[in-house]
Amino acid sequence: MGVLVVKGRPLTWDESKEKIKYVRDHGVIQFINTYAKVKEDQNDDLFWGDEVEYGVLEIQGEDGDPDRTVKIALRGTEFMEALREKE
Repeated sequence: MGVLVVKGRPLTWDESKEKIKYVRDHGVIQFINTYAKVKEDQNDDLFWGDEVEYGVLEIQGEDGDPDRTVKIALRGTEFMEALREKE
């Protein structure tokens, strides 16, 4: 890895609010493009240094239910154990 040289400064909260739509829109586009490339991959090996970010969510309630919510499912340990078994 090389040296990271920062030529700038972090945005203030007010400055960043002006950019939020751009960041959100392009983040969604980036996700869709990445998903399209890998959606057919199965049993892909994880290599040392690969970064894996995940969120396990649980939908509570039925379609059309005004009280339907999405909660974080605390099953990360379970999934990490399953991934480690593949190694």
